[in-house]
Amino acid sequence: LVDSGIGADVMSCGVEAVESELTFHVALRGCEPERADAFEKLVLQTLETVAQTGFSREEIETALRQTSYETLEVPRLFPLHLAFDLARYSACGADPIEATRSKEKLDELREKSLDNPAIFGAMIREKLIENPHRLLVVFRPDAQHAAREEAREKAELASLKREFSREKLLEIDARAQELLASQNEPNSPEALATLPRLAKGDLPDAPREIPTQIAKISGFDVLRNDVFSNGVVYVHAAFDLRGLPPHLWKFLPRYADAFSKMGVENGDWEGTARRRAAFTGALSCAPTAIVAADGKTPVVDLRFQLKTLDCDFDEALNLWRDLVFSLDPTDQPRAFDVQKQAFSGLRDELVNEAMGAVTGSAAREHSEIGWLNHLWNSPLTYAFNRALTHDFDAHFAQL
Repeated sequence: LVDSGIGADVMSCGVEAVESELTFHVALRGCEPERADAFEKLVLQTLETVAQTGFSREEIETALRQTSYETLEVPRLFPLHLAFDLARYSACGADPIEATRSKEKLDELREKSLDNPAIFGAMIREKLIENPHRLLVVFRPDAQHAAREEAREKAELASLKREFSREKLLEIDARAQELLASQNEPNSPEALATLPRLAKGDLPDAPREIPTQIAKISGFDVLRNDVFSNGVVYVHAAFDLRGLPPHLWKFLPRYADAFSKMGVENGDWEGTARRRAAFTGALSCAPTAIVAADGKTPVVDLRFQLKTLDCDFDEALNLWRDLVFSLDPTDQPRAFDVQKQAFSGLRDELVNEAMGAVTGSAAREHSEIGWLNHLWNSPLTYAFNRALTHDFDAHFAQL
């Protein structure tokens, strides 16, 4: 999708469940509206090619591994998520207990798909390519849209008001006042008594402590937290950035993108992407600037996060090592794609999180942390990335 040049970056791609219904969607951002038909044609051609060629055993195993994270992970508010799943199964007329058997279902799917790899190609043809229920949606930016909507609403309200008699308008106003009064009326003690309440006696005397082992490995502190993670391993590492030359600070987000999307030496980025998908559920890094627990000392570091399965731990660490020590920054076409994607994402973030950008800019003069966050995520960042993107050839060596 990115290589086609139709758009700047993939916005989303995958399957979404709504009760008993499934939808498959592909979305591209940074695309000219008149190229919507070309985008749809590309998606259908790609699906057709995949349906014909099918998937290798390795690709199927990788896809099932990625799906297994959804099955095995114990996320925050896990009981609540499970309750929602039980309710969804029940609402669709299925046995709610089936919601607890995801791993069994995944094992059955693995056995079926490896015995008959063509099953996915047939499903793609039946459920997607030959499915007449398809929708193409184009979102166009329109600076005058809000003003037109406001004018239309005012005109509709004025038209309605002209149709009503004075008595009707007074009646509507009286109902509104009555509703407002009822909303402001305090609840009765009897009604309040029906609400569940958490009392101090319901809380434990002390917070639950997670068993943690602290050790030194090659001079670094290593903390191992003994928690039930159902076979999923999580590793976080923080690299102290104090002493980094000042002119490199602004490039840290670009390094984080390269770490996530570029390849390693003696191998293309697609091969690295296959290793990432086969052996990790997530492997990324990001610069962070926060205040230490003492409330005064700034902590600035580059934080790496790895999620993998017990059985893939060694391979995941090997990939992490290769990306840290052997990242290949010389693949200029790939680097340009990564930069375009970063610029597109930053532009969307500034639009959707405008208030955060404003408050971040206001905080830049109050502390070192405020300045760094402004440097990494603000209109200043947008201007810097715009220059990198629009004149990439001139900036590539610097990157």
